[in-house]
Formats: sequence, C-alpha cells, structure tokens
Amino acid sequence: MRSRPLPCIVLVALSTIYLVGCGTSSPNCGSFAAGITPITATLDHTNSANSQTYSTTVTAPSGCPLPPLPAPVWTLTLPPTNNLAASISQSGVATCKAAVSTPIIVSAGKSYNTATLVCE
Repeated sequence: MRSRPLPCIVLVALSTIYLVGCGTSSPNCGSFAAGITPITATLDHTNSANSQTYSTTVTAPSGCPLPPLPAPVWTLTLPPTNNLAASISQSGVATCKAAVSTPIIVSAGKSYNTATLVCE
C-alpha cells in the first residue's frame, strides 16, 4: 500500500491557515464620534467680520465605514435674558448681535456633540 503525503500536507496547511485566521480581531465598528468644529469660537459683535462657520465631523475606527447620520440642523441655545444675542443659518454660519456673559451652545442635532460660541 502506498501512502499519499500530499493530501495530508494540504489538510495540515488549511488547518493552520484557519487557526491563524481565528486569532485576528476585527475593529469595533460600533463606536464613532460625531462633533462640531470649531469646538469653541469667540466673536466681537461690533466687528464687521462677525461670523463663524461651523461644520460637522464624523470619525470611525480604522477599517470601519462611516455611519449614516442625518444632515445637521443648526440651533443655538441662547441665555433667556438675551435670546436675540446671536443667530445661526442652516448652513452653519453663526453671527453675534450682542455681547452676552455666558457662552452660547451650538448644536447640529442630537447625533452630534455640541460646541460653544462666545459673543463679546
């Protein structure tokens, strides 16, 4: 009876490749960061160049696709004592109209972290 070493070698090689493949890990694609840039901005309401453009950013772990997020809906949380101190357009351009003592919260929607706007 003749032995057949080739099928045995192939079987061992495939088993080794399979076991090595089990030791690798894939990235955790469940976590991502959605934010606003800049994180903070200071504007002088008396200056003619009194505007700041905000934009959204999304980062995912290396090797992961970016998650689908809704388009930003820009809003400002103004102090109740001066709710006309600033405005923001739906393209993310904020403008200060008066000085306020507390920072204004800039939001792009619930999927994103917030930023601040200081109106001097």
